[in-house]
Amino acid sequence: AGSPLPLKTTGYELSAKYDNTDFPINPSTGAIVDIGFKRDPGSYDDSWTIGEIEYSHYFDLGAGPGLEQSVFAVNVWAAHTFSNARAPHYTGPTLGGLYRMRAFPIERFHDNSAIYYSAEFRVIPKSDLLRKLTFLEFANLEWWSITAFVEFGRVAPEWDFDELHDSMKSDVGLSLRILANQDIGRLDLVWSEDDTAAWLMYGHPF
Repeated sequence: AGSPLPLKTTGYELSAKYDNTDFPINPSTGAIVDIGFKRDPGSYDDSWTIGEIEYSHYFDLGAGPGLEQSVFAVNVWAAHTFSNARAPHYTGPTLGGLYRMRAFPIERFHDNSAIYYSAEFRVIPKSDLLRKLTFLEFANLEWWSITAFVEFGRVAPEWDFDELHDSMKSDVGLSLRILANQDIGRLDLVWSEDDTAAWLMYGHPF
């Protein structure tokens, strides 16, 4: 067995982000690249270093019968621990929870390395349903959408491409999303072979 994970940390985090999407709140075209670096020089225990990279791309599929908009969105994320010492699982390479592998509890899977893939099909129906609900006028509801998504991910003790893609966990889900007061609210319902979950959150997962 490896050494126990530290329970507290004091360090720093640096990141660089490139975003050429058309509408940051709800992108329909373009891409986002986000590179991050986390390090603890050894405030409480051994020092550790983590690097991660995330790439998202959005494809506008246009309008259609009964649809104002349809978008296909894909996301890839990878993280690796570059030190012998492991980071606390809440800041290290983890899967599970609100954003990655949503059928599983928060931080369900954690190790030194991780990889994750997701694809979402987002559609906005041609409907004034929300605008007709007068008791919700205070929320400035602009539209509602339905999203179908699938996720794949895996953690491993080392960065081994073959191992990270062997016996990957997966899940599928449906999401109800609204744009209100210039922000996205979402309700995700997710299923996997091992677990199911429902999440209420704001913002797209990517």
